[in-house]
Amino acid sequence: MHKKFTDNIISLQSVSSTNDYASDLVRKSKPADFTCVIAREQQKGRGQNNNSWFSEPEKNLLLSLILKPAFLTPGQQFFISQMAAVACVDFLKSYGLVANIKWPNDIYIGNRKLGGILIEHNVQGNLLEYSIIGIGLNINQVEFPKEIPNPTSIKRELGSDFIMESVFQDLLYFLHIEYTALQQNSTEINILNEKYHRLMYKKGEKQQFVINNSVEELWIRGVDQFGRLQLKKSNEELQPYCVGELEWIIES
Repeated sequence: MHKKFTDNIISLQSVSSTNDYASDLVRKSKPADFTCVIAREQQKGRGQNNNSWFSEPEKNLLLSLILKPAFLTPGQQFFISQMAAVACVDFLKSYGLVANIKWPNDIYIGNRKLGGILIEHNVQGNLLEYSIIGIGLNINQVEFPKEIPNPTSIKRELGSDFIMESVFQDLLYFLHIEYTALQQNSTEINILNEKYHRLMYKKGEKQQFVINNSVEELWIRGVDQFGRLQLKKSNEELQPYCVGELEWIIES
């Protein structure tokens, strides 16, 4: 058993978006480091590139974690993304699930999406003042809209219902472990980067992408320090891609 997190938890029945709520909180007050906003329902949940995030009320984890990572520079902000993704994978591993990180922000079981991460940063000069980590993980939901091509959930994978408060506390535990390690140990950055690369979805494999309206098959080599996906054609140099510059083609 790990300790229960009770301080700096804001629990809401319903909200438009936990990230929007957290952003307002940052603007209007000075929330403590590791403040968490959790909701049973999101009316306008957001994913990467302003994509909508569908979640059945009271069935899934919907939260935003507010961090004050002043120990990182704005140029190191991708480490926050790596930290959150690795923590989510470790959390799922504790339930017996083998998960991977699909660049830039998805958590996959095989070829099925179990969750996603949306991170927003508040930069002041050379200071990474706040980072807001929005996390949506499918827990007890088993029915999804047809337009969502490849969803899954912990219940779909394991066949059981889970107590949401326990699942929430377990996820916070793994987030706290990774964040504390990043704060306290400068060598953790290298360890985190290595672990992230080991957990990357399809790393070392050929994968089809839509790039500039055409389909290309490229080798996935990893990510660079800025979080850009590094892809390679045979006998060519690595090419970095930013979010929004390509689209994955995933078998459903």
